Amino acid sequence: MKNAPVAAGIGNIKKEEVMEGANIMDKYCGMNLMFQMRRLDPMDEVPDIVDKLAENNMGAIEFVMVMLQNGKTTELVACDNLGIYGKYLYMFWNDCCERNLDSVCGVLRGYIEDKITKDYILGHLNEFRGMPISVE
Repeated sequence: MKNAPVAAGIGNIKKEEVMEGANIMDKYCGMNLMFQMRRLDPMDEVPDIVDKLAENNMGAIEFVMVMLQNGKTTELVACDNLGIYGKYLYMFWNDCCERNLDSVCGVLRGYIEDKITKDYILGHLNEFRGMPISVE
């Protein structure tokens, strides 16, 4: 059986919840990041999402799967909007946020709500290692 597209839901996430996430983003930043995606498409299936974001980096694959399992599709769209892929996605999760899902979501929500800038987040990532990001 073919995987359901994102628009129809991921895992146990219903279509209404995906749309609700888009409405929440509208409320926070006056725009919908769904329309600013770089690589992701609303009709992508789970394997497509993993391929596009993780770029075959095993740590990034694990991160994307954790995010999907926890219903954090809006935050994954924010990663796409930021242009964080592959090894940098892994460094963001592992080094910048110490594999803490609450920290990851806090940083990405801060970005969505215009409390944290793209430059601030990307400034914590370099070629070899990410620097810890603190969110208050």
